[in-house]
Amino acid sequence: RVDPTKYLMLTAEMMWPRGAVAGLVVALVTSGCTSATSQSRAGDAMRQRAHAALIEVLEHDEKFIKVHAAELLIARGEKERVREIFKRELDTHGNAPAYRVGIWRVLAGAAANETERAAWIAKITVAFLDQNGPDRIHAIESLGKLGQRVDGAVLRAATVMAEAAPAAEGMFAWWVLHLSGDERAQSRITAALASREDAARLRGAYIISWEKMRSASTLDALARAADSEPSSAIGRAIIVATALALDANPSR
Repeated sequence: RVDPTKYLMLTAEMMWPRGAVAGLVVALVTSGCTSATSQSRAGDAMRQRAHAALIEVLEHDEKFIKVHAAELLIARGEKERVREIFKRELDTHGNAPAYRVGIWRVLAGAAANETERAAWIAKITVAFLDQNGPDRIHAIESLGKLGQRVDGAVLRAATVMAEAAPAAEGMFAWWVLHLSGDERAQSRITAALASREDAARLRGAYIISWEKMRSASTLDALARAADSEPSSAIGRAIIVATALALDANPSR
């Protein structure tokens, strides 16, 4: 069991960005980490603060911080609020490389029906298949986040990226291959936790968290990664939070 009030103090002292803090706090307090009544009250208060922070980010921040807040709120069922704000983002920033894919991803997640969702996913897929386009990495990540199973030309392109790209870039392609039934994918994502590339370790942990990969070998690798990740590394917050969320080492 974790005292969520102490965890909030820790994150504040480490000076993580506001968007990261909000996301981690929401992940923590919605994961069942409660004990005594006082801690339950503290958890309720934290949930309210976290929700208010996410709304503030959604309405007033910019670019991908706004996207990440939107995704958390979509997961809470607040699609309509998110959809209206991101329709305005589409009007204003719909031609901005990279960010436009984030907008499409949010609108797919907040879609009112499957037809609308499929239209946004189609735009993301076209961006991924553009070999010389500026949006490929964001597009393949978005397909992973949306849980999209792919086939045909998209599957072939994802396979090439996974096998040929540097480890960090290839992670998102392995994510989509995992969703599409490639039996090699989980072991390749797990192996990234020991990569020399900071971004590969971060992305590997992120995908493991998103997909709740709980095989013994993956949880062992995750515990080792959380133990050894340098305090200055960009992915430390995600790796340690993933280890906590998935009980990578319950004895600790």
